[in-house]
Amino acid sequence: MFGCKHDPTKYILGHWFFSPLAKVSFCMYLTHFIVILDGTFSQRMEMFWQISTSLYNVIADIFFSILLATFLSILVEAPILGLEKIFLRGGGGKGKGKSTPKELETTNEQQLREPLT
Repeated sequence: MFGCKHDPTKYILGHWFFSPLAKVSFCMYLTHFIVILDGTFSQRMEMFWQISTSLYNVIADIFFSILLATFLSILVEAPILGLEKIFLRGGGGKGKGKSTPKELETTNEQQLREPLT
């Protein structure tokens, strides 16, 4: 992504649709092991390993991981990202005269095209 401007994966994975999905999947990565351990150690009796019970447990673990990751993303990650925008980017206001990277790129390209006199 750093060297290619017209890389197809940049356009596909950089789309706005994948941003919430990426945040939730990272939170799932962080919480999935906790959900598995909680499900394993909260059982009152030993489980017989059959395909149907194993499949049921896997689907239940995935469902609870998605649920916990969504709540974690909404309740923890989103407010922290909001605070990061306020403190590190100077309030997040667009009208303060700061140039966006796209504007800087176009002005640099225009300066390179102008003849030197």
